[in-house]
Amino acid sequence: MYELVEEYEMEEKSKKKTKAKGEYYIDVEEKNIRERAEGPISDRVYTLYDKNGNLYWSLKYNDIGWYNAPEFTLSNKDISVVTHFDKEPRIVWLTKAGKVINSLSMDKRQVAYPHSIKNGDYWIIELAPHPFYYDNISGLAGVIICDAYGNKVNQIDYKYKEPEGLIISKNGNYIMSCCTNWTANKYHSYLFTYTGKIIKEYEGGDLTWRGSFSPDEKLFIGGGDGPRIIDTETGEVLASFMARGMYSISNKETGLVVAMDLGSIMVFNYKTEEELFWRESGGGWFNIRISGDGKEFYYTRRKYKYIYRMVE
Repeated sequence: MYELVEEYEMEEKSKKKTKAKGEYYIDVEEKNIRERAEGPISDRVYTLYDKNGNLYWSLKYNDIGWYNAPEFTLSNKDISVVTHFDKEPRIVWLTKAGKVINSLSMDKRQVAYPHSIKNGDYWIIELAPHPFYYDNISGLAGVIICDAYGNKVNQIDYKYKEPEGLIISKNGNYIMSCCTNWTANKYHSYLFTYTGKIIKEYEGGDLTWRGSFSPDEKLFIGGGDGPRIIDTETGEVLASFMARGMYSISNKETGLVVAMDLGSIMVFNYKTEEELFWRESGGGWFNIRISGDGKEFYYTRRKYKYIYRMVE
């Protein structure tokens, strides 16, 4: 059984917890915007600063449109990954001083979405079809795994041509991704490690939809209205249930799940199917999470957050 222990407006509480994020940030200055038929273009200056405002490097790009604008991602290793470097379909790795140390060539019909994981030791590079070439996108979707300095470690080429989602576990040990063929209504999901080793593949249903890993990274839960609970070490599907809303799972040892379904919130043990809590929630969209030990969960509704704790 759980009881409500705290309720508050999130805006008020979040102001008290505002902190500087990270050691560095990138400032974008856009100027000299020119309109044209296929969309506006401009000149942009990207500058890397530390949290004290000290400048490290600055890169200027001329005639940049939305379709080839560079994107910057920072890691904890003081390495920046830049997509569409010099307007070319490639990714580069920059040091804190702005020196290019590595690059990865791409098809001009691709776009890339980098994710820094494992405290900056690895990069997960999502590859997707470029919107300009969407009628000719076969073989363009997948994932490339690189080390901290851009050296390629592994690659996964997706079965279907359109990426659907990618979820990374808390410590970056496991990744769940999905691709789709929208026309044929087909989905294919991949559970793999940070080195690109595929643990298991799943046909049918987008497992990244509403998906998340447990705090101990031993379980994954996801799959929309009919979520599956998966053992991340073996890839085995341990259970499934119906929930037409958000959900979250505790650590593998406790096996507790909190879920929303048709205006109600419930907590149950997926191993024993025992229901520990149920109440009406009033409907609406929620963010919902349960702690690793299963002793506390919260949900949000509009601007309010509700915290429940297990009665010992």
